[in-house]
Amino acid sequence: MVIKNRFRLVEICLNLHGARAVQKLLEKLTTQQQISLFMSALSPGAVALSKDLNGHRVIQYCLKNFSDEDNKYFLNVVANNCYQIALDKCGCCALKHCLDHSNGEARAHLFQEIIANALNLAKDQYGNYVVQHILELKETQTTESLLRQLQGNYASLSCNRYGSNVVERCLLESQEPLTTRIIVELLRSPIVSTLLLDPFGNYVIQSALSVSKGFVFDALLNLVQDHYPIMRSHSYGKWVLAWFSRRKQLHI
Repeated sequence: MVIKNRFRLVEICLNLHGARAVQKLLEKLTTQQQISLFMSALSPGAVALSKDLNGHRVIQYCLKNFSDEDNKYFLNVVANNCYQIALDKCGCCALKHCLDHSNGEARAHLFQEIIANALNLAKDQYGNYVVQHILELKETQTTESLLRQLQGNYASLSCNRYGSNVVERCLLESQEPLTTRIIVELLRSPIVSTLLLDPFGNYVIQSALSVSKGFVFDALLNLVQDHYPIMRSHSYGKWVLAWFSRRKQLHI
């Protein structure tokens, strides 16, 4: 009776008391057929559920307690709509839970769709958290795919309030060869000097300094030395200089 009308089921899950009742019901499911029938009815409402706090709780239960095969269709619906879900305050949290509790083809599909939209998500107030979460998982191939998707945009992202957080995460969570590639791109950008004085870009420069070694660090040091006079009289430039002061590594 509960799953007879799919729209009604989703409506129940979006209600505070209804979501609690559904979770109690899920605890009583005993056969594979029951679980399959429920997930078939629930999956078409994946987008609405992901973007709702009460619906999110139902999703969490299914992800934690049902098998990958049971959740497969639901996760595919989420993957196909990941962009609009990621732009939502509750949806970005739901997407992170889907990544944490999925495996195999469904998880690969989620990664693929999120990475395909990574550049626009990185600049969004909620979407950037989904991109950062992928980096935090530290899965080498996935990280490399994500960095390739962002390639050519690191400087512009660094000047964006939310994108700068993603670039910092790229630098802090990636292995040295990958961070070197990002920093070299920043250094070759025509706006690299702007980053030193930018309210968001200065944090990226500080992160780049923290992880860089050898010739890349020397190049960053030369950049700072060349622009020292203007940085010294600029509030955001002073923050970069303060990084050196803490480490006693700047000699003008």
